[in-house]
Amino acid sequence: MRQRASALSADATNSAVVAGWTLVSRASGLARVVLVGAVLGPTFLTNIFLSTSVVPNLVYTTIAGPVLGMVVVPAVVRALAADGPEQALKLLSQITGYLLRIAGVVMGMLLIASPGIAWLLTAGMPDPAARGRGLLLTVLLLALVAPQVVLYMLAGVATAAQQVQGRFALAAGAPALENVGLIATLAFVVLTQSTDVDTANAPLGLVIILGAGNTLSVGLHAAAQLWGAARAGMPVRPRLGGRSDPIAAETAKRIRASLPVAANPALAYFGRLAVAATVPGGVFVLQASYSIYNVPTALGAKAVSSAALPGLSRAAAAHDAPGYASSWRQAAMYVGIVGLPAMALLLAYAHPIAEILSAGKLQSAEIIESFAGSVAVLGVAQLVAGVHEITRQALFARIEVDAPRRASMTYLAVSAVSAGAALLVPAGLPRLIALSVTVLLSDFAAAAVVIARLRKVIAPERFLDVRRQVVVLVATVAMAPALLVSWAFSRDPAHGVFSEIALVAAGSVVALACYVLALRVGFGRPRGTSGELETAGGAGSDASSDQATRRET
Repeated sequence: MRQRASALSADATNSAVVAGWTLVSRASGLARVVLVGAVLGPTFLTNIFLSTSVVPNLVYTTIAGPVLGMVVVPAVVRALAADGPEQALKLLSQITGYLLRIAGVVMGMLLIASPGIAWLLTAGMPDPAARGRGLLLTVLLLALVAPQVVLYMLAGVATAAQQVQGRFALAAGAPALENVGLIATLAFVVLTQSTDVDTANAPLGLVIILGAGNTLSVGLHAAAQLWGAARAGMPVRPRLGGRSDPIAAETAKRIRASLPVAANPALAYFGRLAVAATVPGGVFVLQASYSIYNVPTALGAKAVSSAALPGLSRAAAAHDAPGYASSWRQAAMYVGIVGLPAMALLLAYAHPIAEILSAGKLQSAEIIESFAGSVAVLGVAQLVAGVHEITRQALFARIEVDAPRRASMTYLAVSAVSAGAALLVPAGLPRLIALSVTVLLSDFAAAAVVIARLRKVIAPERFLDVRRQVVVLVATVAMAPALLVSWAFSRDPAHGVFSEIALVAAGSVVALACYVLALRVGFGRPRGTSGELETAGGAGSDASSDQATRRET
């Protein structure tokens, strides 16, 4: 019991660490997108740069991405427990060598395919002359950013190595270095280049600076992650040749089997980029909205699952069904605690957020309205995405990939159909809102698949602590008065940007205070440890559930 209590307490602490550093990373990522839009404006050049800057990450996500940690962490954790550090390091080296070989080949394929990718990203440009120039600039940018595929792979392996040792802070915060590097590149561009340009007249020097600065920034991120892995006692030393042992071969097989889990959402996002690129500034709206959408998921589901994955893996390996179910219920509760109030805040403040972030050359009514509509729709989608994320992570902890793979295929199918339908919607605001709806529909479909599987896995243990989830829902409703009042004041056109920021900040603080107070009242006064709660409730006893709930909270 005490061991389980300690593990759950550690998961909560690690989740908070991951959430804090992830917030820094996500905030800087949003700042990067906003600054690109503010400097380059709602132009097709902005579309091209923002699109090409995410292509290497999408390619990396396609061949490994978030699945890498889900597969590598459980495998190395088991090797460490069964055979000791030497064998765990050997396994990590063999996996790294295998992944780097794949990354090198895929980087070459990206370079070969760059004209076709460029054609897709510029097909929506109405002016044939500008489209031809845009095609050239896009191919050049893709060539400059292609090495990022290898750099992202190194960073991903190093992140997984740190998680194996329970080190989460640097792994979650290092991506901010990438954003800081690109922000510095933009500052250099503002000081040395003219930015009143579009694809037809953009100088090659400007494009080269943007592309090279982007890749150097990713290199800084990868270097930080490699240093963190070495400091954690898990140095990343790839073995590029030789035969792998059976465990490494089995892990590589699981990575290959898991490819659709990462690849299909990445392909879906690329399709959305191509649709957004048909509207000037549309890629900015999509990426900025996505950045906001990803923050609650990163602070909730991804932070919790990153911290809980090693413990879930150990419980699954030990066939500890009560412990596994207990960890899942705890993680699901944390996702609701973050996701529900985030949804309320984003729905209430979608328009003020859009007005505040549409800075510089982005101050146009159409961009602001499109941005606000996208933020509102994705505010709902982030809650569903968080449920999908934590559920598939729980399945990966069991080294189970079939259901996550089916979910990702469902996600891609729904996204393809709905994105195609979005192209039939008039360009501008309607099309960008329709594009946001495709995300919500895809998240719903994928979440339904993994939830159905996990319910079967956890049975006959309790799937959720319904009482506590209802408390979270009621606490979210308690935010409504403060949100409505501050929203009404923020809509006054006489308010400037700083007044609007102050109103949104004050309304958010008051609303969150109401939320926290309602949570405390609903959960009751703490009288024990979280581990004691979950131990009491983990066996599935209804009689102990209420008492355990009070003690944990």
